[in-house]
Amino acid sequence: MRLPDLCVSALMLRLSHNPGGNYAMGETKKLKRCPCGEVPKELHIITEHEHPKYAIACGMCCGEWFIEFRNNYESLNSGRAMELAVVAWNESTRDGVME
Repeated sequence: MRLPDLCVSALMLRLSHNPGGNYAMGETKKLKRCPCGEVPKELHIITEHEHPKYAIACGMCCGEWFIEFRNNYESLNSGRAMELAVVAWNESTRDGVME
């Protein structure tokens, strides 16, 4: 299932991480490249409710690659959820992508 199909079928809460700015209650960290070759300008969290155990992080570049990460029931409004999403995004393996 492609990300746009997932977005249409799920109730979503989104938070944006802008590498040039700050996100709530956390430091900005540089995002690694997506497998499409671009560095996303934003990272969004997609989930069904505000305190999920797991959530999906997707970079807003190609819409083809997203990762599931453990959110540990953190509130999406706390800033900690985005910190976990950024760490998961950056630590995911990327075959054939230059850093």
